[in-house]
Amino acid sequence: MEFHQGRLIDHVHLQVADVAASKRFYRAVLRSLFTRLGLHMSELTKLVTFSTIK
Repeated sequence: MEFHQGRLIDHVHLQVADVAASKRFYRAVLRSLFTRLGLHMSELTKLVTFSTIK
């Protein structure tokens, strides 16, 4: 994977009512983006984490 300097999103914190539905949604969005960038979904697990904060 090649990384580029410049603008980037480092962290995003979202408060959601349905964590499971949110994970499905954002994984689908990221899968589409990764496909367009020519990246494999295995890279997603290296770059994106989902967690709950109570």
